[in-house]
Amino acid sequence: MKKGLRKEAVGYMVKALTLAAVALMFAGCGGGGGGGGTTPQAASKVSGVAAVGATITGDVYLTYSGCSVPLHYHTGSDGKYSFDVSGLAGPYMLRVDYTVNGSQQSLFSFAGTQGGTANLNPISNLIVANAASGADLAAAFQAQSGFSGIAANLSLASQNVQATLKAVVAGYPSGVADPLTGTYDPTGALDTFIATVPIVVSGSEVTIAGVGTLNVASDFGSFPALGANTISGMVSSANGRSLAGVKVTAARPGASALTTVTDASGFYYFAASVVSATYTVSVSRQVYQPDISQGGSTTWTQVAFDASSKNVTVSSNSNVVANFGANLPTWQVSGQVLDLYGAPMANVAITVTTLDNSGVQVGTLAPITVVTDASGRYTVRSLPSAFYNIGASFSGYDFRVDSPNNAVFELNGADENIPLTGIPKSLETGGTAGAVG
Repeated sequence: MKKGLRKEAVGYMVKALTLAAVALMFAGCGGGGGGGGTTPQAASKVSGVAAVGATITGDVYLTYSGCSVPLHYHTGSDGKYSFDVSGLAGPYMLRVDYTVNGSQQSLFSFAGTQGGTANLNPISNLIVANAASGADLAAAFQAQSGFSGIAANLSLASQNVQATLKAVVAGYPSGVADPLTGTYDPTGALDTFIATVPIVVSGSEVTIAGVGTLNVASDFGSFPALGANTISGMVSSANGRSLAGVKVTAARPGASALTTVTDASGFYYFAASVVSATYTVSVSRQVYQPDISQGGSTTWTQVAFDASSKNVTVSSNSNVVANFGANLPTWQVSGQVLDLYGAPMANVAITVTTLDNSGVQVGTLAPITVVTDASGRYTVRSLPSAFYNIGASFSGYDFRVDSPNNAVFELNGADENIPLTGIPKSLETGGTAGAVG
């Protein structure tokens, strides 16, 4: 009798263990989520609100390194979601899928190893994109790759994105909670801002309504955290890209005018000597538009803007924004520098100069120099249509422009990709065909 009871007890234990294993299999990565689930403890959850100016009714997915099937939660009309991550190992990446006018859209968010709040909205999406250095977020989510790097960069990315939006977008609300980790109010000032200023990340670029297109990776670390009594803004070109080298003047009655120049991302700001007053902010820029086929005189064109000046009023402890748009497009030249064995060359100085009608450098326009990154890549942006020369410099090397490109090139209606090859000077016995420098 006792033996029979023991066998029966063992049978029940085996069944229980089997059912538990099946339950874990269907739970995805582990933990839990979704409507009707038990509410997790505060220290063991990732939660937030999904919203795009209105709360999102859609499907939220959570994954992490080693997760085989992402956890799933379907949001209700309040846009809220919550995942039990007890026993799981973060950091965690999140994606919400939703439909707008029949088109499926996705936004991403991120939570660190301790979980916590991770709202899903266009600004949190931009913060994660910046923390990922412009990498493809959909691919990162699918491959569960780069999570440690995103986690390490997330706090600084949040600061940089918020500072940038404050500096370049008129009406960015002050005193709001962190768009990623703060308490999100679907009827508050931040949600109203998101509803009126579309922010769309596409690959390595983000388009901000009323501002233009910025590089997700490189344009968000250069904006200062502006304090009280400042004037700032962006100058963008006709195709939405930034316009560098624009002279910006801020003048008020009875005082000397303040002057600065937009940087490579088209940004300007005034901080020192700005007081509570009404200023007239004006912009001007000339561009050189050579026609080598003419071989004639230098041609300068004064850029036309959407407004030659704008009046702004600075009140106590305020930052005001005045953005301008230009009627000419700008382009970029980019490429990769490799050595003779195909290995990328980092820290190579790439210099682009503007040429006149006879192919000689325009002395009044300063050359633009950038440095290749760890993968040997470079990008020189904000270049109006013109003829240019590209050169490269690195100790102990000469460089050639890879065929069919030339060191002299024209930007006119499209970006250019110009790869280069570095050749050790010790291997050269004579001149190098196509050499640049």
